[in-house]
Amino acid sequence: NIRVCVFILLFGLFGCQQQSEMKDKSLLLGQQGNEVIIKAKFSQEVYFKSPNAAEALQKAVDLLGSEGGQIELMPGEYLLDRPVRLGSQTRFYGAGSATKLRVTSANIEGIALVLDSLDQTTVESLSILGDDGQMG
Repeated sequence: NIRVCVFILLFGLFGCQQQSEMKDKSLLLGQQGNEVIIKAKFSQEVYFKSPNAAEALQKAVDLLGSEGGQIELMPGEYLLDRPVRLGSQTRFYGAGSATKLRVTSANIEGIALVLDSLDQTTVESLSILGDDGQMG
């Protein structure tokens, strides 16, 4: 953990708060009830929860930052109401046919994953389905 301290001279106020630092570059995404949860794969520390799968997946990519890492999707169906933009040096993988990304009708672009100018990025062991259930 990093200790973040703020000192404001004008008012003479001083405050500190704990802030979590992400050390684990291997993230695990899974569904728990109505939420998608991002955890550190090895420490199991929870970083983010959301009922929106696209938001959670994008948050996982953003947490890894420019250094990249691994994002493992547990078995389940993840509904994407918008595209997820992957980053460089990222391995994005599921549990084979048991992991499904489904593009919903709310996803105006009709795109599951965006891979722009990426270096050393892989997507593997998952299915991408359209709103009609067809593989895309």
